[in-house]
Amino acid sequence: MYTSNRYTCCSIISRFNFCNLRTFHNAKRTSSLSSAPISEQFRQTMSRITSPAMILTAGIPRSNIEPLKLPLFSLLQLPVMSQTTISHKKTSIEAADHDKSQLHGMTLGSVCSLSVFPTPLLQFNLHLPSYTSDNLHKFKYLAIHLMPPTHRSAYLSRIFAKGKKIDMRGKKWTPLGSKLVQQQQQPPPPQQQQHQKKKQRQKQVEEDKVDGEVFHEMTVPFQELDFGIDYRFQSVNISEISDTLINEDNHPAGLEDFIDIPVLNEAELIMICKCRQNLEVDQHEVWIVEVLQIVTNAKYNHSKTGGLLYFNQGFHRVGEAITENESEKHRKR
Repeated sequence: MYTSNRYTCCSIISRFNFCNLRTFHNAKRTSSLSSAPISEQFRQTMSRITSPAMILTAGIPRSNIEPLKLPLFSLLQLPVMSQTTISHKKTSIEAADHDKSQLHGMTLGSVCSLSVFPTPLLQFNLHLPSYTSDNLHKFKYLAIHLMPPTHRSAYLSRIFAKGKKIDMRGKKWTPLGSKLVQQQQQPPPPQQQQHQKKKQRQKQVEEDKVDGEVFHEMTVPFQELDFGIDYRFQSVNISEISDTLINEDNHPAGLEDFIDIPVLNEAELIMICKCRQNLEVDQHEVWIVEVLQIVTNAKYNHSKTGGLLYFNQGFHRVGEAITENESEKHRKR
């Protein structure tokens, strides 16, 4: 009897100590988060939230697409995408040997609907400095891509999320390595390339943890894409839109009537937009854009994918629906 009581007592003490130890570690984690700077607490809080991973591409004047121009093509001849919403003149100059360094875009995690009536408006923000922001200020037109939850979309979103990041301390980063830099060097053996890519991915994750910014801004993503296979140009006839393209000096730009926007063939749908307003807040810009046209991918005409999602440093898709049943126990308190 004595032995049994002693065993029971030791068991209770052991469980008590284990519970205390677990409580101590939980309290330590909680206290560690609460003692961290508010920016770190905020970053960790936002990492719990899923956001849409959408790709923005900025338009440029047709005269900038040089040097080789091919004949005009009707967008209606494209087998995959179709047009809705407005009736621009559906022509686009396809440039097979254009300067890709002039084409800019970035992955966004902040796109949301601002209004439907009286005008369809989208809202997003981006981190400064930004090549994409420069083109938006100059040329006013852009495309927002809803990407399907595919491996290809995840790859493209990473391409549009890498580049040169400049934080508020002025430190410059080049995660994942620029293709421009890689072209200047002899390619290493395949095994060494894989090792370098792994180290670069780890470096990017660590850098994102430091400044809290997942997506990079000083990007030249089209350097890594193939024209015709990965993207084409969508044309906007600005002479058919109420406002005239204005340059930074507030004078007519003196360019052709067409703005050509690089658009991704992988997209589930593309919203062609015009900049309406923007507001600079600290190191960021908030943009309001008007949706002029929607280009749909026939592959997804009869299905909704939910788009590509970003959560906890990775890309995801929408999971199963959560149903609510009146007879379920969760209805009772």
